[in-house]
Amino acid sequence: MCRGLFLTLRTMKLQYLAIVLLPTHLKGRTMLTQEEIKKQLAKMEEPYIYIDSAFIRKGKPMHQLYKQSHKRRIMINKESLLNIGLDATLSMVQGTIKDHHLKTKGHLGIFGKIRFYYYKHHDGSIYGFDKYGERL
Repeated sequence: MCRGLFLTLRTMKLQYLAIVLLPTHLKGRTMLTQEEIKKQLAKMEEPYIYIDSAFIRKGKPMHQLYKQSHKRRIMINKESLLNIGLDATLSMVQGTIKDHHLKTKGHLGIFGKIRFYYYKHHDGSIYGFDKYGERL
């Protein structure tokens, strides 16, 4: 049995995408202790993908908008980003965006058609993507 690092990325509601990184993928990196991992996680902001639509509030009740607001964000588990680089993270985000756009058919219910996706990385930087997952 191989020892690997098992990471999960929360894509939508209860669906999870799992990535297994074997030790061969971690060449040149030292394994962190539990305390070091906890310290790094405490410093990191929670990464997410914000979904931008052409929504303008026209008489929609606020409580209805509040109930549907979870549809405008895809939360990403920050533990899944600990041992992978920015390029791997952005390609993972691209895949998530493509899957989301196919599942929703480009529409977010009361929020309307999806225009753009914005990924907020755990270091605070923001990356833009079009509705097909291509970087802006």
